[in-house]
Amino acid sequence: MSKYSEQLKKTTRSHLMKIQDASDALLKFETKYKEVFQPDAYKNAVQPYKDALDNARSAAELEIKRALWKYQEDERNGDKLDASKITPEMLLLTGNFNLSKSELCELFDTATNSTMRRLIMKYADDHGQTIDRVCFTGEDRAKAAEKLTAYCTRSLSDQTIADNILWNDANFDKVVPAALNGADID
Repeated sequence: MSKYSEQLKKTTRSHLMKIQDASDALLKFETKYKEVFQPDAYKNAVQPYKDALDNARSAAELEIKRALWKYQEDERNGDKLDASKITPEMLLLTGNFNLSKSELCELFDTATNSTMRRLIMKYADDHGQTIDRVCFTGEDRAKAAEKLTAYCTRSLSDQTIADNILWNDANFDKVVPAALNGADID
């Protein structure tokens, strides 16, 4: 699992606890004082608790979105081919060789960075070869992060999602898109 996925889960869980604390304080106040105050006085007295709950949710959403925006920017800006990561295997791709599907798969599987994997995929595509491998781009990872972030954001107001996904590591791992699962290297 990627650092982003782990950090997003940790951040969301932390904010869910803050939201739960604010919700508990509101419920405690409502339970204790709803019948004691006159309606207008109660409305004024309960408002700070409602505001605290709203503020906890807003702060969580903002922090989650900021993390997403930073991750997306980093992925999109860092998704350039890096000449310093080209390995000697590049000679096979640029030479006068007709590489087979199995040779391309072997090259891909032994590639040590995403620059080489992308160049191998491009070679395969340019030569009409289809290899059963995936190489995620920064844009792929940015879009995948958006999907995972949507789960986390929804969990802030949907207890079922929070309980079944955010608080259950096995279920959380299932909703992490492949592009964020460390399926690519660099």
